Amino acid sequence: MGLPLLEDFDDPKVPEGAAAIKVNAVGAVRWNAAFAYLDPARGRPNLTIMADTLVDRLHLEGPRVAGVIVRQDGQQVEVAADLVVVAAGAYGSPAVLLRSGLGPAEELAAASIRVRADLPGVGHNLVDHPNLSVWFQPRAGLLEATDTHYAADPGRALTVIRAQSRRCAPDRWDLHIYLFIDESDLDEPPFVSGERFPTIVAVALKPESRGRVRIRSADPEAVPVVEHGFLTDPDGHDVSMLMDGVQLARRLAATKALSGLCEGELAPGADLEDGELQAYARRWVGGHWHPVGTCRMGPETDPDAVVDHNGCVHGFANLFVADASVMPTIPRANTHLPVLAVAERIAEGLRRR
Repeated sequence: MGLPLLEDFDDPKVPEGAAAIKVNAVGAVRWNAAFAYLDPARGRPNLTIMADTLVDRLHLEGPRVAGVIVRQDGQQVEVAADLVVVAAGAYGSPAVLLRSGLGPAEELAAASIRVRADLPGVGHNLVDHPNLSVWFQPRAGLLEATDTHYAADPGRALTVIRAQSRRCAPDRWDLHIYLFIDESDLDEPPFVSGERFPTIVAVALKPESRGRVRIRSADPEAVPVVEHGFLTDPDGHDVSMLMDGVQLARRLAATKALSGLCEGELAPGADLEDGELQAYARRWVGGHWHPVGTCRMGPETDPDAVVDHNGCVHGFANLFVADASVMPTIPRANTHLPVLAVAERIAEGLRRR
């Protein structure tokens, strides 16, 4: 395809190329924040971990938070606190703030929640990496070879292509392309639910579209309403990125290296016109489990900003948010390490208080 092999996939000076990505793993176990940060601290005498506990809302007293109201074993419990850090993720954190009366006044009133602070940005600016899969018919032997490969218990990693769409700046990248064997959950032609197929996935890394997270009521048991807003930007930037990604996926499938693995595009279908392909993309676009932005960082003069540069919620002296929701834009990468960087940065500021 004319793309270089990279010594380091994370080298920011090379906008295009392919390499095996680094993963957070110990052996075959994918590592996470609880393993890395919480487990070593479990024995501390000043740490209490309340498992199986649902955060309901914050107990507010004027411009300060006095504690957190939770549900445990069916009972409402209040945990008093001089300082509260909300870290429930880009879906959960705005929901906690909204149930507490912090958010867009009209939306809170519609949910019969008393407005404690009119913060229009809470729940808005949701962004994820939209992706679209190109499915292929496997050639004979591919699935058996896949089973043999996994039976050897290899490290779980992918080789990923970093590439540019036609709209991308020359010194940047805005697409990830990768291939894996996926099990279909569709039960419509040409798929049969449960069958496995090779799929090449195109991921748009810098989307313009924005969605939102909202709540229907103050009930913490009610799942927040997540409106991703994929491919809704008015100038068609995002769907254009994905179309270029689909073309790259097709070029990859047509290479000699893959000629023994894939044959025949099953979906979306090589015979679709541009308009049909865009319609397919709008129907089947998915997220990449990288939601950010719903309590975004910005100055107090910005009416849509929720927290300041320290993660402190505007208008409250002792309330912080420390997770992916504070990111104003989405990085060109998996969000796990950036979230850890955000959390460590906010933690440094809290230690200096």
